[in-house]
Amino acid sequence: MNILDLLASRGIAYKTASRDPKRGQVYHSPCPRCGGDDRFSSYPEQGDGGTWYCRPCDHGGDLIEFLIHVEGLSFFEACAKLGIEREVECRR
Repeated sequence: MNILDLLASRGIAYKTASRDPKRGQVYHSPCPRCGGDDRFSSYPEQGDGGTWYCRPCDHGGDLIEFLIHVEGLSFFEACAKLGIEREVECRR
């Protein structure tokens, strides 16, 4: 599963935006949380499953952070949804 799969599962259409030399292919879509039109950037080639950033929310991260921020899941619920086994939650 990657960030584009998560967007598609929520019925959010994305479009190819550009290619960033450091992050790879970039896709834009409305933000699934704030609804900001075309301000949600997805980078599926970056990291494990991709990363994302929303300009209006000023928030981004990996797939776990997406599920926490957008779907309101806990860290452990997000890991379970992605099939990732975690015993200890890391805090920043």
